[in-house]
Amino acid sequence: PRVYAASYLSLSLASSSAMGLRAAVRETSASLIRRQEYGFCDGIRGLAMLWVCAHHGVLVFVNLPAAATSGRRLMNSWWPFAPFATGEAGVDVFLVLSGFLIGGALYREASRSGQVAPGRFLCRRFFRILPSLASTGALTIAVAAALRDPQGCPLDGWYKYYFIFDNNLTSGLTSCALHTWSVSLEIQLYVVTLLVFLLFSSASRHLQQKAQVLRRCMTAFGVLGWVACLAARLWFVMTVLFDDQGVPGDEMVWYTYYFTTPFRIAPFMIGLVVGTEVVARKERGLAGASGGRVVGLALATSLLVLTCTCLLYPDNPFVFKWMVQEGVKVTMLQRLRMAFWRPLLSLAVAVLIFLCAEGHAPRVADALAKPACRVLAGLSYSMYLLQHVGQRAIEEPYVRAVAASLDGVPLWLLALTVYGGVALIILGTAPLALLNYALVECPGIHAGRRCAELLSQPGRQTEGGAPTGKSFEHRGSAALEVCSSSGYTAACRETNASESAPNDAPSPELAGGDYSGRLTAGAERCHLAV
Repeated sequence: PRVYAASYLSLSLASSSAMGLRAAVRETSASLIRRQEYGFCDGIRGLAMLWVCAHHGVLVFVNLPAAATSGRRLMNSWWPFAPFATGEAGVDVFLVLSGFLIGGALYREASRSGQVAPGRFLCRRFFRILPSLASTGALTIAVAAALRDPQGCPLDGWYKYYFIFDNNLTSGLTSCALHTWSVSLEIQLYVVTLLVFLLFSSASRHLQQKAQVLRRCMTAFGVLGWVACLAARLWFVMTVLFDDQGVPGDEMVWYTYYFTTPFRIAPFMIGLVVGTEVVARKERGLAGASGGRVVGLALATSLLVLTCTCLLYPDNPFVFKWMVQEGVKVTMLQRLRMAFWRPLLSLAVAVLIFLCAEGHAPRVADALAKPACRVLAGLSYSMYLLQHVGQRAIEEPYVRAVAASLDGVPLWLLALTVYGGVALIILGTAPLALLNYALVECPGIHAGRRCAELLSQPGRQTEGGAPTGKSFEHRGSAALEVCSSSGYTAACRETNASESAPNDAPSPELAGGDYSGRLTAGAERCHLAV
């Protein structure tokens, strides 16, 4: 009898585990491929994530001592790997998406109810960002210890990677999680945006046209932020970054220009403007239609700017280092380009987002909303955080193995070797990202949702004094159940729209967070941007 009981218990546990695993896989798969209101954002985010990973894959060839000769040869040639080397601009794309989705979400909430709920917003941000950041830190430490990383991961400085000291600029620039500077930047911008919305919504609460006043204030805030960033970049490039002969200054000056907040906020600010305007126009029924010469010209100009970004030298530290090594002097025209290119790139991405959101570019929007793009977007946050784990575990051994045989090979073969390294970092990181999404991100999303539900107030009143009956979070959960059981049909979209209550956000996902009124698992994605 004991043997039978033990066997029965073992089979029951195995069966329960298998059923739980199958349910988790089904839920994860459904959340990755669920279509959102702004489906084109998935494609933009997914492509930006691949672009950033490609950039870091190229940097291994440039910075690894074993491949120093090949790296300098690539830098001197530039064109064979330019589209990948400029991939750090993907972070700017993440920031535009974050501004667009955060701005639209908060504007709709504030315009409908006259206020925003800071507790729920911060709760969702916390549980969306921190769990994956913590798992990345733990895995990075483990990999560094296993590979006997000479730079190591000093535990005494980990507060600098979480809340997140000066964008990691003074973290000692160790090999640990240096790329979390962009997470730091997004957290700062989220908090500032929330405070500004609270200020403007409170100031306009008693005005007759409070929604329009709030819209104008937020648009002006975003435009001024974009202009201020451009002015700060222009001043720094002209007076600090280079000397009178056009030679880059010392290394800390490079890092200050690249990492610190005043020189990187333009993408988020222009995204904030577009998000506010798109939601305001939709609220007033002013969404446009496809076609028109002006629309075509705007779309072509945006794509042209993005293409030029892929081919020109960026303004990041590895380019400055190469300039110093090769004795390259920067002309006045090149200085101006370095000052203007990030703000102009962000403007081009913002125009593309606006055209897609307004229905002016339906073919582009449909192409960016394909199921494969949704999967990439869903994994983008985990891929971004874990890419350096894949780089150290897979790509760096590959580069060390082939570096000695690259001297003197044709340039095309060297370029193919670099492309192989880029493929390795992406393929090596993808399984880790999928596991992190299923085991860390999704539970964090659910925890953030539960936290927001606890902070919401059931039965509170609307502006007219009539009770709502339920909190928005409970009604959103009901809509989620309908959508989960019936698929994302037109009826489901109508259910989601009807359940959008004054005090939560309608946006489908956030580049760095999940503040969404529809409460779908796929809507809780990152992206950030980050």
